Amino acid sequence: MGQLKPIGIYFRVTMLPPEGVIRGRGGAADSHAINFMWADLDFGGIGHKPPGDERLPADETEALTLIKGMPEPTMLVHSGGGLYPFWVFHEPVYLTNANRPKFAKMAERWQAHIGSNAAKAGLHYGAGVGNLDRLLRLPGTINRKAGLERPCRILEISGRRHEL
Repeated sequence: MGQLKPIGIYFRVTMLPPEGVIRGRGGAADSHAINFMWADLDFGGIGHKPPGDERLPADETEALTLIKGMPEPTMLVHSGGGLYPFWVFHEPVYLTNANRPKFAKMAERWQAHIGSNAAKAGLHYGAGVGNLDRLLRLPGTINRKAGLERPCRILEISGRRHEL
């Protein structure tokens, strides 16, 4: 029997409530806590197609220019087709019906800032990646977009924690 290769395994950027959700992976309204801010920096041409005449960053180095001037990420993950920088907070923030809209807007603004950096550089940054129920590929799994096997792996961990 051959060794199983983990594929298609994702995680939410926010945690679900302890009691879980009724169906599926839950929506933004089911977000119970947030531990970090994130980005999803696609690069190259494999498995990604930017809209119109926009172009993606060519490689990791160019993708990292989109977060230049931002705080140092706590961790940098290679998704097998892009980069996920994570800015981990000192402690999680618990979300309620009262404060969830505020944090949803904060996540949208964070992503809009990265999108603005991309636009200034003539590059594409994915729209709609700031949702609280966002899924990202889990490090240690395999990205098989476009029929290729590329590992999702941690590149760097600074250990730095951030104030909200």
